[in-house]
Amino acid sequence: MLLFLSFCTSLSFHSQIAKAADITSSISGISGTSPTAIDTATNAPAKISDSKNWSPYDNYQLTYNFTIKDGTNVQKGDTAKVALPAGTKF
Repeated sequence: MLLFLSFCTSLSFHSQIAKAADITSSISGISGTSPTAIDTATNAPAKISDSKNWSPYDNYQLTYNFTIKDGTNVQKGDTAKVALPAGTKF
C-alpha cells in the first residue's frame, strides 16, 4: 500500500524545467566596441581601439551603457551575451 501511495504521489508532482531566454538580439550597447575603459593602475581612460595592445598584466575597468528595446519582455533568468573588446580576457 505504501509503495502504491508513493507512486501516486510522484505522479501528482511535475518537475519544472527552467526556460531562460537569450535576449541578446534585443539589447544594444553590449558589443566589444561599446564600453568605455579605464586603466585601474593609473585611473586614466584607455582606448577600446587599442585593446589588442593592452598589457595582459594590467587591469581595465569596462563600463557598458546598454539599452533594451521597447516591448522586450524580460523574465527572471533571461540572459544576454556581452562581448569583450578584441584581445581582452575575463
